Amino acid sequence: MTSSDPGSAESFLLQRVQPAMTGLIDGSLSTLAGVSAALGAAAG
Repeated sequence: MTSSDPGSAESFLLQRVQPAMTGLIDGSLSTLAGVSAALGAAAG
C-alpha cells in the first residue's frame, strides 16, 4: 500500500473517519436536543 494511492486514502476515510464523524454528529445532536428540551421546559 502506497501513501500516494488516492483510492486507499479514500477507502480509509470511508471506513474509519466517516463512521466516527457520524457518531460524533449523532451524539452532539442528541445532546443539543436534550439541552434545548431542558431549557425549554425550564423556561416554559
